[in-house]
Amino acid sequence: MRIEFELLDKNNVNIMGIEGEERKTIGQIFTPSGSGRTNLNAIQVCGFKEAFDLWGCWVFDYNKDEDKRLKVVNRLKEKKDRYIHAKDIQLLFSFETGISHNNLGCPACYNNPCTCENTCTTCREGKINPYNLKREYQLKEELETDKP
Repeated sequence: MRIEFELLDKNNVNIMGIEGEERKTIGQIFTPSGSGRTNLNAIQVCGFKEAFDLWGCWVFDYNKDEDKRLKVVNRLKEKKDRYIHAKDIQLLFSFETGISHNNLGCPACYNNPCTCENTCTTCREGKINPYNLKREYQLKEELETDKP
């Protein structure tokens, strides 16, 4: 499967999955983020199957000395100790993803029955992220195991 982006407007992007001649929406990127869309300086990415490999971003830094404001700057500009790397994450999508039928159940993962990877009771109350971030080698092992 290939992925392309379809710009809907300045704040919304559809993530398109393409297999052969078939093309369909498999995810979305939008801003502001959050369930109330209140985080003005954030994006939300929906529809991915796995998040993996959270690293330092080689291209962007931010000024750690600013009052809790993250000023993103190109790391190839002035490089001093006051700058630290921004983060980078990989997201894996599946062509099998489709628009939800809202089978609400668990308040953390929204599935019925629950599919939280973190099965503690506080997950059910929405206080802990219900999913685990994987490393690329773990994802490769899972994909190899899932092959017919």
